[in-house]
Amino acid sequence: MRKILVYAVLLMLICSLAACAGESAPSATAQPTALQTGANTQTNSPSAGNTLQGTQSALPSPTPTGNLPSSTISGSELSPSQSGSLTPAPSGSQVSAPTKAPTKTPTKTPTKTPTSTGAGPTVPVQPSAPVNWEPVIDKDGTYHFGIGAKEYTGKLLTDFTGGKIDTDDTYMNVGRYEFVNGTLKAYTDGNFVDKYDNFTGGGLSKGQYSTAKYAGVRVKNNNDTDAWFHLQGSGIFLGEKGQDVILAYDDGRAYAAPVQEHTSRWCIKLPSGFEGTVLIPVSRLYSGPDMNTSSAWTNSRTPWTQLGFHVTCSGTASVDFRYVFLTDKTLPAVEALPNNPSNITNPEYSYTDEQRITPFWKSSIMYNECLTFEQSGSKISGTLLFVPKRIIAVVDAQLQNEYIEGKDYRWIEGTNKIEWLNGSAIPYYYEGALLGKNENGSYINDYPNWDSLSRCRLAGVLYCADKFLWEKQINVTYEYDLSQVASKGIIYTQYQGSRLPNTVKKLNNNQDLKVLFYGDSIFAGGDSSSSRNRAPYMPNMDRLLLDGLKARSSGNISLKNISVGGWTAENGLAALQSGGYDGRDYSALSGYDLLILSFGMNNAATDAKTFADTTQKIVQAVKKKNPNIEVVLVSCMAPNPQAAGFYGNQQYFGAALKQLADNNSYAFVDMFAVHKKILEFKNYSATTGNGINHPNDWLIRIYAQNILSAMVEFE
Repeated sequence: MRKILVYAVLLMLICSLAACAGESAPSATAQPTALQTGANTQTNSPSAGNTLQGTQSALPSPTPTGNLPSSTISGSELSPSQSGSLTPAPSGSQVSAPTKAPTKTPTKTPTKTPTSTGAGPTVPVQPSAPVNWEPVIDKDGTYHFGIGAKEYTGKLLTDFTGGKIDTDDTYMNVGRYEFVNGTLKAYTDGNFVDKYDNFTGGGLSKGQYSTAKYAGVRVKNNNDTDAWFHLQGSGIFLGEKGQDVILAYDDGRAYAAPVQEHTSRWCIKLPSGFEGTVLIPVSRLYSGPDMNTSSAWTNSRTPWTQLGFHVTCSGTASVDFRYVFLTDKTLPAVEALPNNPSNITNPEYSYTDEQRITPFWKSSIMYNECLTFEQSGSKISGTLLFVPKRIIAVVDAQLQNEYIEGKDYRWIEGTNKIEWLNGSAIPYYYEGALLGKNENGSYINDYPNWDSLSRCRLAGVLYCADKFLWEKQINVTYEYDLSQVASKGIIYTQYQGSRLPNTVKKLNNNQDLKVLFYGDSIFAGGDSSSSRNRAPYMPNMDRLLLDGLKARSSGNISLKNISVGGWTAENGLAALQSGGYDGRDYSALSGYDLLILSFGMNNAATDAKTFADTTQKIVQAVKKKNPNIEVVLVSCMAPNPQAAGFYGNQQYFGAALKQLADNNSYAFVDMFAVHKKILEFKNYSATTGNGINHPNDWLIRIYAQNILSAMVEFE
């Protein structure tokens, strides 16, 4: 009886997390060869698909607050506390498995005090759930924008139509402005560009100036360097002092932007690649002829009749402006924009957006493969996926500092093993750390009691998404012989264009493409560095895919992420029915061309046939409003095989989903098989973002590479 009670308590503990499944280490049985990832060898027959695995939500996350606009991406991440129910795995499984993985991960990252004058406490800049705040404007001119996962609204002043556009010579004839397809584009030509009257009229004077608290501008910096931006116009310009200017990224991140004097203007720093909304508090707007001596615009609140922009940048690509609006909403104070300095000077080291998503099996260079050093007795070492020809660079988790061979580490030539050296600056896992132990051998707190390092012990292993985990995930860039892909039997996804003819046609012909992205917390973005608001701020999986598609087509490509952390496939199906599930009703979603679908991590106790049947019902429900939609099924990654109760029937879903894909001519990505094969050569700790069931930046990239490979032919 006592044993039964102990087991019951253990089950309840695991259940209070959120979804994953059973135990049992992945077997080292030979996997299909690299060409078999997804579909063995691709043929023109609809039945030939790749078995690629998808990831379901490992650790659930909090539900977003506010109503997301129809074009936004909703999802959730992890954070501590949130309970789920634990159910025994079906007979035949080695261990009982919870229906949900831990729904939250630690949120103990300390907030910084902003350096500016904004009032009120700061809020974490990471969204409580990954979203996509691409512009939504209602017929009445209501403009939707977001900070984190919360939606705010304002009133549109102009979309640069209905008034007069002025792109004539700018001040001192430096740079130029262009107006293209509703977008005002500023080209600095490496200097600056300046006009007070880019736009005049168009209903500017009808704005709600009397109650405005912020002026919002939709901005995109297309340069690979920072740009500086100044708002000016009829009787207004940006001043030195006032509340914080907010940079609200489309992915939910938000920061206090530094204001600095540039070329006789007070300017806002726009980081390279910034795309989102700049929110300027009206307390920073000034009137009069001189920006240093004039009075506050709030003294008069005179309506604007014209708007102008000043931009300075060392790059030659455009800085784009699309919408200007006012809002009377009170916005939260946010943390200061991180500087993210890099001390890496290695001339051979590179890491571009394209290198990030190019399939590693197509390149003889492995870029920033994650490696962790684990202690075993007196030895501290880690392993790479392949045997290098040479190592190009070993850098830290944040891609800011390089480690030195012979001082910090030693590569054992002819092997995939790297050893830690005494006195090394590289952090490592001491023996027992990954089993939830302190250095003295005692156990750390059990979930949900987080310790001072934002970690706890869950299901017999370390559960952590904070520095104690991620700082040990260093990155290795190296050259290797591509023949190892075949000799090691590496699994990857092959091109399946015959199953996605409309998607391929739209991409090749630069036509509009609308993508629906649906799954659990893995698809929602759980534990990417950007979702955790830390360097290197790698985008969530959906954004990687979107950027990868946009790089290959000039059509208007959009992606809506409706993934929710902690959800099972059954939850995903329920949300597509009339009335929805858990506050989300997806039954009316329409107009989509492609569905990328991945549940499963939270279905550890579900038999494979039932899971495949539910997956098909999800597809059929989506097809009711989107009859011509094409489908990519993605199986989930492997949970930690040492986490009791998390590793279960996910191991059988790949075969069932492949059969489903073959029968219906869906594309298929078998991420479970991909991940399981990787684990034959690498530590689980080098692939996880939380120690239990979320991918880290490197494995998220592997996900994106495999999914893209199903629809794009890489050279």
